Amino acid sequence: MRTAHAASHGTPEPLRPGASTLECGAVAVCTATRHNGAGYDVRLEACGAKGALVAGLDVRGPVPSAGAAGARVRGLLDRFAYAFRAELRFFLRVATGKAVSPCTGEDALAALRVAEAAERSLRERRAVRVG
Repeated sequence: MRTAHAASHGTPEPLRPGASTLECGAVAVCTATRHNGAGYDVRLEACGAKGALVAGLDVRGPVPSAGAAGARVRGLLDRFAYAFRAELRFFLRVATGKAVSPCTGEDALAALRVAEAAERSLRERRAVRVG
């Protein structure tokens, strides 16, 4: 990511979500929330010139398909129980030497730089360079 631009609904004067620029030159906007008036909500939507993807959208979420029916998610542990169990199982495999972590130190440093840039952008209310 070249630049990060963060905004918060908690600011005194709401900011419009800013676009961030990825290394390949593509422009990205990422929004996040954990609550929706209809219930617990965590998902990611990526839209581009050639299509769109959604992660975390299922019949148990607060934004179901018009024809979908099912029990709603009650909260964080209910929504991510399967993922938390899988992550813990894999972590134990890495910790006991039975698997290799797919994340390198460089990956962690890159993620930290993006997070720091997003925090700085939010604080300074402007887009900032990552790195």
